[in-house]
Amino acid sequence: MVEQSLFQEVTQKKKVQFSNVQVRQYPMILGDNPSVSSGPAISIDWEYFSEAQLPIEHCDTMKKKPRRSTKDFIMPLLRRMLIAKNAGHSYGEIRLSMKEMKEYKAGLRQKPEPAIDQRSIKEKIFKKINLVLVKKSVVKAKKQRIALQ
Repeated sequence: MVEQSLFQEVTQKKKVQFSNVQVRQYPMILGDNPSVSSGPAISIDWEYFSEAQLPIEHCDTMKKKPRRSTKDFIMPLLRRMLIAKNAGHSYGEIRLSMKEMKEYKAGLRQKPEPAIDQRSIKEKIFKKINLVLVKKSVVKAKKQRIALQ
């Protein structure tokens, strides 16, 4: 009996199945990739702004396009500038980012820190303020309950 179960275990094919695909969208921001030949480096932010789960069958039907070559991923200078500008970066920030990359390539400086997304800073500040306000209201409610007792 033990030998039979071992035989079945060895002869059974192992398989993995997937049911859903999680798709996230990330905002594009100024990056720090020195391999850019012209214009500002563009990267994606750490925090995503949109998320969806799709059944795997849906993704299989979407995959009709042929794979793109590496040349298809090269962005022209003007497109990089527009993406950075639409992400909320000023022309001064874009120029500074380009200058830092040029100096880094020339060996004049350390790799620059990634650009700070102003919106994510504002969101973090609002979260902290909200947390403080919630804590204050909880403390106030506790004091009121104690006073009523």
